[in-house]
Amino acid sequence: SSPKVIMIILIIVFQLIISVRDSIRNINKENFYVLTSLRATKMQYIQHVLFPGILPDILSALRVTIGIATSVLFVTETFGTDKGLGFFIVDAWMRIDYISMYAGIVMISVIGFILFLIIDIVDAIFCKWNKIRTGN
Repeated sequence: SSPKVIMIILIIVFQLIISVRDSIRNINKENFYVLTSLRATKMQYIQHVLFPGILPDILSALRVTIGIATSVLFVTETFGTDKGLGFFIVDAWMRIDYISMYAGIVMISVIGFILFLIIDIVDAIFCKWNKIRTGN
């Protein structure tokens, strides 16, 4: 189980790091100037500028990485273990049990969809200002 998790983390973490880096670069510099004039602490910079500035981009990156993580999970379970949905799907395919195979595929899809919905809910709760600004 831990090799699967390590594989997923290794593949996802670099995409998230790049998203955070690019997100920080895109924050309007005037936001920092305002807090500087108010003599804000580093924690206030993080709380009022950095975190709200990067959170929507991080959540968008997570939406993309869910699909990648699901694919990596399928591949690692197919070739690296004798457990999990990936193994179940390939095993059903090899036994010519197509109903079970498609049931496994639907289950992986449902899991990915639920994870996507969770990120949408988190986005709706924690990024309300982003919806107002973009008009969505």
